[in-house]
Amino acid sequence: MRTPVLESHSICTAVAQHNFVQHHHYRIAKRRLLPFLSATHRDAGRRRMLKTVLKKFGWSKRPRHDGSSEPGSSGPGSLPTPSPGRKTSITSMKAFSELDQGSVYSESFSSASPTWRRDSRTTDNSDSRSIAMSSMTMFGKDFLPTPTSVKIGHANMVDNSYNIHTTNNGNYGLQLLRTNMAPSALHNSRERFDPPKCDEDTRVGLLDEVSDWVKNRNADAPNTYILAMTGPAGSGKSALMQTLTERSAAVGILLASFFFSATDSRRNNKERFVATIAYQIAQSITAAREPITRAVELDPSIFDRTMETQIETLIVEPLKEVMTHSNGNWEKLPYSIFIDGIDECQGEEHQSHLLRVFEGLVLKSQLPLKLCFSSRPEFAVRSAISEDGHLTQTKLLYLIELSEHDARADIHRTLQRRLREIGKHSEDPRATSDTWPSQEDLDTLVENSSGQYIYAATVIKFLSDRRRSPVKRMEAILAWTPGMQQREKPFAVLDNLYTNIFMSALKAYRGEDAPDEDLTIIRSLHMIRLWG
Repeated sequence: MRTPVLESHSICTAVAQHNFVQHHHYRIAKRRLLPFLSATHRDAGRRRMLKTVLKKFGWSKRPRHDGSSEPGSSGPGSLPTPSPGRKTSITSMKAFSELDQGSVYSESFSSASPTWRRDSRTTDNSDSRSIAMSSMTMFGKDFLPTPTSVKIGHANMVDNSYNIHTTNNGNYGLQLLRTNMAPSALHNSRERFDPPKCDEDTRVGLLDEVSDWVKNRNADAPNTYILAMTGPAGSGKSALMQTLTERSAAVGILLASFFFSATDSRRNNKERFVATIAYQIAQSITAAREPITRAVELDPSIFDRTMETQIETLIVEPLKEVMTHSNGNWEKLPYSIFIDGIDECQGEEHQSHLLRVFEGLVLKSQLPLKLCFSSRPEFAVRSAISEDGHLTQTKLLYLIELSEHDARADIHRTLQRRLREIGKHSEDPRATSDTWPSQEDLDTLVENSSGQYIYAATVIKFLSDRRRSPVKRMEAILAWTPGMQQREKPFAVLDNLYTNIFMSALKAYRGEDAPDEDLTIIRSLHMIRLWG
């Protein structure tokens, strides 16, 4: 029976995409490629087709020193040589020649002679073109993992591209998951490098309170599974969440995290939220990786479904499967989830939807998870945590309102420690003195902060330029104090600080100050976002 014929450009595509012969000698490559060509071709035709194949994907003979050629790679136009044992996976292949519709071909490869054989099975005549490449072994090495059969239905594919997916222990599913997640939302993301954190010996009471809540998993005692931390802009929510997330990661109980940001298109909405959480679960719990990636491979369009469907398919069901096979060891697995900045997710309706999803994830699924989120007290959050709110009605909500916690003592410690560090590295001898900053100046700054960490963070940022005298800048900050207006406008001091920072930057831009005036001081305004 005649075997299917792969046209030369099809073989070229396959060879180029698979890196088919990239770490084998030229002569061996010729010998191994010949069996792929139709047995009905005469030798001359096969050689011409092979020559076309090798030419199109850039294989060349390595030149000798005498100008002649010898078999090998590494010449101009040749493919790079990978490390031995490297495995490749298929992403796409196009332009197969016409095959009998409805027929199924399975491949049987060996290092000696790869061949094609026709299987008696047939496929349905649906429009699904499913191709799963079998394991190929050449020279004792696997080129295509996961041995399966090749199924080609409706294979009139000339000049069209079709995706070919292989499963390599869930690598394809993990890759899809990675594509649909937001890497910058992770607590240790490179894009969030050096995020705000609580200084040593600050917010001790709050950190201990939340840490104790996270670690309390006593099933016999009344317990809560969702913690809501609310506070105005600049109250230090993000710094608290970052510190708590890092602490949980250090003791091995962090399951996932997500830090929303209004300025990042990948994490100022809820589209990538579930995929990001699911990806981290697959990394945190090895046993959950297979069911999660399996779910993605079975339905690659899962990321276009509702959040409820994604949660159920990619998180709830895989975790329940892990619990079923954990043999009582679930208590040893990570279980805490931290989500910062719900208010930075665009749209109140989307914020409300997220809070409903949290309720379903933690409460309705009956999974032993602990979820902690922070937000400004915007309408969606206030509605959910009010006395008649849906989260409060569950009786499983733990609420922390930062406005009820006096942060002035912590702000004083932070300013004292950080400003003295700045003074030690200053070229102004007045700043290196142990008496700088004075207790009076510190008290004034703390009073001006109105309990908002954003004020302290902005002051520290403004004074940290080593090219400028921190003493002079401190004098400027204290001179900006608006005095009694603070009683009528609680944030007048903060407004005045920002206004004068803008004016300093504007003067430098206009050349009214020194040419190297610190234009980067405007970056301090980003602290509104970071600390809010």
